[in-house]
Amino acid sequence: MEIRDDGRGITKKELADPMSLGLTGMRERVYALEGTLEIKGVQGKGTTVTVSIPLYEDKKETSTTIKRRPKKTAEEV
Repeated sequence: MEIRDDGRGITKKELADPMSLGLTGMRERVYALEGTLEIKGVQGKGTTVTVSIPLYEDKKETSTTIKRRPKKTAEEV
């Protein structure tokens, strides 16, 4: 997905700002989905945000087996 605007263009300082919670939120969501996020700004020409998230055709179902001890009989208690 690519989104562009024709605004002033985001700066490197703004991209690196840890207080920029919107950018941080986008990064976290994209990385959680094993994707990539690219943000480019050109002064006076605008900003482009590109997100790429891999699609998995057939996720195999996984299961977990929990092994439990046999229940104690009345004689063992």
